[in-house]
Amino acid sequence: MSLRVATCLNFKPFIIFFLHLMEDLLNYTQSVLNSSLPTPDLMHGSNINQDYVYTPITYSNLRKFAKALLTGNPVVLLGEIGCGKSKMISFLAEMANQDKDLIEIHLDDQTDSKSLVGTYVCTDVPGEFKWQPGLITQAVLKGYWLVLDGVEKASLDVIASISTLLDRNVLCIPGSSKEIVAHANFRIIGTISFSKNSDTNISTGLEYAQATSLRSFSSLWHILYVHPMTKHDINIILESKFSSINSKVKSCLLKTYDLLCSSGSIQSDSNRLTNSVKPFTLRDLIKVCSRIQQNIAFNAISGYATESELVACVCEVVEVYLSSVRDVSFQIQLCTAVCHLFQLTSAHMEEIMILKRPLLNTSITITTIGRISLPRMSAHDGDMGHGTDMNPVVPSGNIAPVQYAHTRHSLRLMEKIAACVRANEPVLLVGETGWWVMN
Repeated sequence: MSLRVATCLNFKPFIIFFLHLMEDLLNYTQSVLNSSLPTPDLMHGSNINQDYVYTPITYSNLRKFAKALLTGNPVVLLGEIGCGKSKMISFLAEMANQDKDLIEIHLDDQTDSKSLVGTYVCTDVPGEFKWQPGLITQAVLKGYWLVLDGVEKASLDVIASISTLLDRNVLCIPGSSKEIVAHANFRIIGTISFSKNSDTNISTGLEYAQATSLRSFSSLWHILYVHPMTKHDINIILESKFSSINSKVKSCLLKTYDLLCSSGSIQSDSNRLTNSVKPFTLRDLIKVCSRIQQNIAFNAISGYATESELVACVCEVVEVYLSSVRDVSFQIQLCTAVCHLFQLTSAHMEEIMILKRPLLNTSITITTIGRISLPRMSAHDGDMGHGTDMNPVVPSGNIAPVQYAHTRHSLRLMEKIAACVRANEPVLLVGETGWWVMN
């Protein structure tokens, strides 16, 4: 019996989960034949991963991924950006009770093998060195799941350092003849992402994976294609996660998703797509829907979305996606197309993109900028006081508070940042040195 098969025999929680998954797959298939789409619980009554939405595509991808992991071989997930690779890994890790033992490493061509495998470091004793294990070595010893994100970007030095781990499930320590046999629960998973707007498909995607630094070690990986969500799958996700959003708005959001995802459907005035435009993914659509559900209260009785509510929905699309477009004219062109899908006029586009000037109101407890309201911290909520309108906090050293010019541009920027803060989203401000970003 091979080492990899033997280690799988000790992987009982995952095998039990896989058996449950196969049983639910049979029930799911039967229900689809009966034109009934259920939301099954893979763990038979447990409350694990209620946030995960089960669709025909997710079932297919989960089944293939589970079977690949059970073999014990290294697995590479190849798929479009936002197709659910990371979510699927975290979901299966939680089902196998490995969610707390999951290490994710984002690779690039600057990643050094010493920082991953380990290196010798100085001790307090002069001239003495000790071995300090890296993240990969710790995962091998403790039986963690190791996720290498962007594995195609890894240098040959990194791939070569783990070649024995991929081939024989044994990690060789550099500069030593010592070998570490991987823990029974150890798994190594790589991910490769490509843009939907590119010409990459299943066959060329596999060729792409083998044309990178993996080409010398491609035979050691089980390359698994993760199929993207269909319109039917996306509709199931929206209906399940965002039930309070108006049905008309959901329909418009799906059309917006198709519009922004389609390659070459919208061109700039120079008859070319701007290269700096990032792809619109399912992750962006989920973010837009989360904001709409949090910020807009639709009338559930009438089922009708007002004009102001539709404008607010377009504002969320603009801030989540279009704000990253550097070409202002192309921004306006895209916004016009989105407004058309929401049955709004060019006047609404001008209000959103050009004329809008959010109002700033500050009270003792709340700061409101445009459509976003944020609670204010008191002096007792943190180590540093934030003061009130009547008693503002003056910086130490008798330095006067910084004066900020409330121009239309700065107010719009403040509203965008406030929306990110309220939604607990990371935000990156990009601009010239010494410009409004420094304020």
